[in-house]
Order: sequence, then structure tokens, then C-alpha cells
Amino acid sequence: MSFASWFGGDPVATENASSFEDGAALPSIATIFRPRLIPSAALPNILKLKEKGNENHKKAQFGAAVAVSKPSPLHLNKQFGANRFYSIPHSQEYTKALSFFETSPATASPKRTSSLIGGPRSPQRHADGNGSSPTPGLSLSSPPATGTVVEGGGPEDPLILLTTLLSNRSVAYLYDRKPGLAYLDAVEVVRLRPDWVKGYFRRGEALMAHRKYNDALLSFKEALERDPGSRYIMERISRANIHLKDISQGLILRQLQPGRDLCSKSFLAPIQNMIFDFAMQMKNFIYLVGNTTSREVMVVDACWDVDGLIKLAKSEGLTIVGALVTHYHIDHVGGIPPPPYDKWGVRVDGLAVLLKRIPGIKAYVNASDIDEIIKSNPEIPRDRLQPTLDGDVLTMPSTGFDVGSAPFQPQVRPITGMHSRNLTTLQFLHTPGHTPGSQCILVNGERLLTGDTLFIGSCGRVDMPDSSPRGLCHSLERLSGLPDSIVVLPGHNYGGEFTTVKNERSVGLLHPKARSEFLKTVEAAQVASQAVG
Repeated sequence: MSFASWFGGDPVATENASSFEDGAALPSIATIFRPRLIPSAALPNILKLKEKGNENHKKAQFGAAVAVSKPSPLHLNKQFGANRFYSIPHSQEYTKALSFFETSPATASPKRTSSLIGGPRSPQRHADGNGSSPTPGLSLSSPPATGTVVEGGGPEDPLILLTTLLSNRSVAYLYDRKPGLAYLDAVEVVRLRPDWVKGYFRRGEALMAHRKYNDALLSFKEALERDPGSRYIMERISRANIHLKDISQGLILRQLQPGRDLCSKSFLAPIQNMIFDFAMQMKNFIYLVGNTTSREVMVVDACWDVDGLIKLAKSEGLTIVGALVTHYHIDHVGGIPPPPYDKWGVRVDGLAVLLKRIPGIKAYVNASDIDEIIKSNPEIPRDRLQPTLDGDVLTMPSTGFDVGSAPFQPQVRPITGMHSRNLTTLQFLHTPGHTPGSQCILVNGERLLTGDTLFIGSCGRVDMPDSSPRGLCHSLERLSGLPDSIVVLPGHNYGGEFTTVKNERSVGLLHPKARSEFLKTVEAAQVASQAVG
């Protein structure tokens, strides 16, 4: 079904579309429709549904926010002599709120088309109703309501409310793993309000989810034109460029997060749902690292939803050939929770399940953390855990495990030049402090997976029995000697998805003064705790 037929009308002009994996398309439309509230619509009901959708999103109940009964995001039928948005039984929250809108086609010049990324660029009405004349067909059939303000600060009117709902639903679709539908909603926002930054931003996010990085980059740049100082947009532009460079090197590097990529809840598994809720609170990142030539990948910190992880890898044609562990904590390797949580008889899926599901593979763990992994995962045979030491190197496709070939020392640059499009190198850097065996993994000398050793502007806890604040500061000092350009990919989404060595040396814990202040604060807290005890 074409995008035009979803609207129930014929477009003035369209361009070719390419398919998304979930069956949606990348349409380009030039037909203009006038949004307006249907006669029986009650604005308070729409706003209430919008807020309920927002609450569902905050609780990671994305399906409840966007649930529809058909695969298309633009379910329209003929009512009141016009097309009506989302008039579907049993649809929920954002989608139900959208059912209060109707549209009717307006006349547009056949010469006006919108490119896949660019969208219409003619003058539009601003959110507050002021500014230049709107695109033909975007005038509203009902006057704006007064006394109500929505996101963006403008007065409430059908156009603003409609595009806000579509924008919200776009991000909900994205987290519900339906990026094609997220894209379509974002495209509609851009078409209706081409002066609003969020449509371009949402469209870029949907394109990123489908790894259409060049198109995403163009969309984010258009968003930046409308909000030049946005840190979030500039971060997305940097992220798209990082992905493009990875592709040029033949590197596979997937950053996965519970609630976004993994941990889909099932109504039949309440205990598992409880664990998945906790996973979403912990905001762990799980990584797939490999090479495009062989399509072989290593899993970094396999935890929470191993079956979902294996399914995802298989869906992308990737073969899991091993596991890498940054440290032994349960939120990174799974297992039996430590006291007092172990009394509930609940365990977290992780490394043990992965090694059981895929016989023959090994997990690469720093020697100092192996005993603790076995303590929380006693079913793992010790010979399935390959000890690593500082400077050990692993190559993909596998050419063997090179023990101690390139010892990592303070202020010494990491191994470089060993990788090519056909070869990915993984170097283990022992960074004790958070745990005795914490390790970072340097990929191709340019990407650093840091686990809980280094986050954006912070680091992992050092108040546990086997933690060492001074040890961690020493490890951070060593990392500060790495090249500025290295991209840091942390073990949790505490403040963002990535940073750089340069940035953390400027404003984070790789700066000597920041490390010194951190150590003083931690040691002072320890002294105070001992005094109370």
C-alpha cells in the first residue's frame, strides 16, 4: 500500500521509496492536508490521552502508547467527508488522541515535491500563529483555543497539538522497535511544521535506527539549522560520523540498551518482566563488536536478555563467536544476586546462559575477576573462561589469542596499524579500581569500551569491599594518556551514549584536578563512615 493510499487520496507528486525492515516505507509526499479537530472532539480528552501516553513512555510501556491494529501509522478512513486520523477501535493513548483529528486534501502545485531528507522548505506559520503565510492547505478550519499551552510554548491549536502527538509517538515507536513507523510519523511532522526542529530530529533518530547514517546526518544538520546551539543535535551528528567511520573500517559495533533494543516484556512472564524493569533502571549498555567481512561478533557484557541478544544478532546475520567481560558484577554478567537479594530466588540471565546457548565459545575475563564470576555463576565451567592480562590482543576474524603481545603502559600509545577492513583488533587494558579485574577493551585503537571504569564525567562505584579508589584513579590516569580522538563507549547510559578521551580529559575524570578532587571526596566519605560505624 502506498503512502498516498494510507491517506485515502492521490498525492500531487511522489518520489520513489525504499523499504524499511518493519514493512514501512521511506515515502516522499507533496500532498497537503488541513488538520482540524473533528466536531465532537474535546480538547481536555486529547490532552489527557497525550499525558497518559507520556506516562506510558516514562514507564517504558511503549506499546501501550502507540498500540494500533494495523501495520501502518496513518490509518485513515472516510468520515465527515474528509480523511480522519487514526479512527481505529482499541488503539491507545497517542494513537487514540490522534483519532480526534481529521484532514482534507488541499490544492498544491504539481511542481512542489519534497525530497526524502529535505522536506518542504517554503514559509510556514509559526507555532504561535504569527509569521509569514503558511503553505497552501495548512490553514486551520477552527480557531486556536485559548488558555492552554503545549510543548514549544505556543498557543494550543490543532496543528501544534497534532505535530506534538506525532513527534511523541515517533519516539515511542522507535523504542518499541518500529523505526519504520517512527520515520513516517517524523516525516509527517516535518511536512506539517517544517520550521519545527523536532520533526527533523525524530526523523534523524529513525534513520539512525536503520543505520541509514548519511541520510540521518543530513536530517540532523537540518535540525541544527533550526536550533544551532543544541548539544543533543550536535551529539547525534558526531554519532552519525562515528558510525560512518566504523563502516569505512569494516567494523561492526552495536551499542544495545535494555528497553530500547532488548528486554521486551511478556504478559506470560511476570518475574522476567520485573527483572527487565530493573535492567531498564540500570541503563546498561551491551555491545556487539566484530568485522563486516566475517560477520562474526563478540558480545561485551552479555546480560539481562541473552535470548533477545542472540535473536537480534541472528536477525542481522551475525554469528556470536565469543564473549568479552569488563568486570564481574551481576549487571554485566548475570547470575545469582549478592545478599540480601539472593533470598528471593531470582537470578539474572547473563554469561552462563550465553555459554550454554552457544557451546564451544569462550568468555575473555581478566584473571582477577574469574573467581567472582564463578561464585555468582557456579554452573560455568572454569575452562570456558579465558584469562586475560594487560595488553593481550584478540583479532577478528580469529587468528588466535595473542597473550601479552602489546603491554599497555602509562603514556604509551596503544597498538595501531594492525587493523584493516578485513581485520578487527581487540586489546585488553587492565584498569582495576571498580573491581580488581576491571578491564577496558580498545577496538582498532580508536574505540574504547570502558565498562564501569569510566562514564561521561564520572566513574563506577568504589565503595564496595573489593573496590579501590586509589586504584581506580591510577587506572584513569593511564587512560588519560590515550590519544584525544579515541571514542569512549561506557557500560551504562549515565549521561549519554559516548564521549571522547579529549572531552573527559578536559571536563571529566581524566583531568588531573578532577581525579584529585574525586579521590579526596571518596576518602573523606570513607573516614566519616568509619567514624559513624
